[in-house]
Amino acid sequence: MGTKSTSAKSAFGAAFIVMWFVLLFVVTIVVATVTLSASQLQGRLMAFSRAEIPLTVWQVERLRKQLTAQQDGITAQSAKVEGLRSQRDQAEEALREVQLRISASIDHYDASRDELVAKLRLYVPLTFPDNVIGLDEQDLRAKIERATDDLTNELRAPTKKAVDDLHGIYLSDLREKNENLQAAREADAEVVNVRRALEREGLLLAEKEKKIGSVIDPDGTMKPGDVTRIYDLISEFAFIERFALGTLYKFAILPSEFLSIVLVVAMGILGSTVQLTYEYYRDGGVGKSSHFLIRPMLGAITAIVVFVLLKAGVLVVTDSAKLGEAAPLNPFFIAFVGIVSGLLSENALETVRGVGQTWLRGGTVEQRPRWASGVKSHLSETKTVADLSGKTGIDKESLEKWIEQEAPVPADVQKLFAVWLDKDIRTLFTDIPPQPAT
Repeated sequence: MGTKSTSAKSAFGAAFIVMWFVLLFVVTIVVATVTLSASQLQGRLMAFSRAEIPLTVWQVERLRKQLTAQQDGITAQSAKVEGLRSQRDQAEEALREVQLRISASIDHYDASRDELVAKLRLYVPLTFPDNVIGLDEQDLRAKIERATDDLTNELRAPTKKAVDDLHGIYLSDLREKNENLQAAREADAEVVNVRRALEREGLLLAEKEKKIGSVIDPDGTMKPGDVTRIYDLISEFAFIERFALGTLYKFAILPSEFLSIVLVVAMGILGSTVQLTYEYYRDGGVGKSSHFLIRPMLGAITAIVVFVLLKAGVLVVTDSAKLGEAAPLNPFFIAFVGIVSGLLSENALETVRGVGQTWLRGGTVEQRPRWASGVKSHLSETKTVADLSGKTGIDKESLEKWIEQEAPVPADVQKLFAVWLDKDIRTLFTDIPPQPAT
């Protein structure tokens, strides 16, 4: 019974550790990947400038929002212009149809008028001139009305009915013609109004399209290639805002300093997870559960501590002669620091402890032999090896070995070099030995 219970606990512990490893790897890899991508994006932004001011992630985001707002305005204006074009085409088509109806109604009116006048001339020949086409329409209608009224009591019923029928047809054709003429006037006015509105809205659209270019290049001094690249960056921002629920976008707009801390913490946890995985397979099983739970936290804390010491300049792990005191740290270097701090947390803590003990004793971190990585670049005609040898009494051969990095420079001599060259000691020496010549 006890054996079964122990086996069950071991199986549960092994399953728990595996799930813990999977969780650590997934979370740290996702965070590290997103953070590295965001750091590289911010680094690329620094390569561009707008109005002689280096671009930042927030400036690009502002530009993107301005462009989006203007593009939305252009889209709405374009839709309005297209609607007016469609309305213009419909109005012109309606005008053409009315004009066709007018032509037909005029023909019908002329025919009914001529037929009625010819009929009335048989009975009142002197009322109408030979050609009624030149008469004003109102005068002609008045003559026709008087003639029909005068003949009301003189004509026989069949003849009167024929005249009344022709008179009714004439009035109907006249009314239809006038209605069509009025419809034509209204249709023509609609076409004119729509054309004016279309011209006005088209000018507004052209103005908006012209103005959108000034969002990126307000004074028109940027190179076309730079403008294109900034447009590409803005398009990239629009993509990453939708990618993976906006996770990459949220990291990309973080301040670079905070982004560096997130990266170093994630890499510290990742380094510890790699170390735990190695220990798990090396030892062939689960050791203390607390070790597997606490070790990643130790890696994160150690990574932060080492990163703080690096930023403070207490630990010197880069070639200061090449990077300079204020040189920004590469995100991949930050990731390397985090991984190493997590993977070798014990060693990192020993290094930090040693630095702290040295500082508390009143010394400095330079009180050990280091390599003269930045001395040679500061030599000149007035600052020669022979001059330094004569002033310090150190033989020239030893000085040349130190300057050529054939041997580390003793701590007391480092101070002599710094005073002689009038340079910060941290820019002249490094803990990293030179690579062997191949």
